[in-house]
Amino acid sequence: MRNVVVIVQARVNSRRFPLKALAKIGDSTCLEHVLKRCRLSQYPVVLATPWTKENDCLAEIAESVGCMVYRGPETHVLARYLGAANVYGAESIIRITADCPFVSPEHIRTVAHTLIYNEVDFVSNVYPVRSWPRGFDVEGFSKWALERACEGHDPMYNEHEHVTLFMQRTYQAVNLTQKVDFSEWRMVLDTPEDFTWFQSVAEVLDTEPPHPTLDELLDAIGDHRIIPRYDTPRTPPRR
Repeated sequence: MRNVVVIVQARVNSRRFPLKALAKIGDSTCLEHVLKRCRLSQYPVVLATPWTKENDCLAEIAESVGCMVYRGPETHVLARYLGAANVYGAESIIRITADCPFVSPEHIRTVAHTLIYNEVDFVSNVYPVRSWPRGFDVEGFSKWALERACEGHDPMYNEHEHVTLFMQRTYQAVNLTQKVDFSEWRMVLDTPEDFTWFQSVAEVLDTEPPHPTLDELLDAIGDHRIIPRYDTPRTPPRR
């Protein structure tokens, strides 16, 4: 069985919402929510953050919740992932971004199991088809695929910064979807407006991981305790 490691990418700098990893949702920062949920998957969790001093606070948070830390380049995120995989002996990597405070431990386990037991190199619940809300993104790939991406990425298309772009154009992904399409629902922390939504969730729901689950969020939306956010205006799907 291939050794699975969850690697979470995070940095302090953000063009649309600086310091979003440190934004408080309930009693915890966004980064704490992400890391705690990843740990509930039962796989080792590594925070991959840049080696610049301004990101020391992120490394401290990771260590405080029992996660390992790897420091690497800021913009060459592929190299940061490969460095983390090498240091911590990952043969299969689950990629999580730190702007997904409600990421599902169950989805992480499902992607990991699909990656291992089907002996494939790339699994995604967002590519080529997304059916989960934005903010529940989970992708998995073999170390071999990561090494090929580091060697063959195209800098012109920023494939060194967007970890799975090379894999999307090179490998056939095993795409994990569901019947109900929630792809235009926003549950990701990328803007100040997103942060306002997360604060509203924390006012009415338990946000201590693993809560709220997606079902708990959808129930709260259904009975109008939470107002949903969409990437584009649409009619909410029936469950």
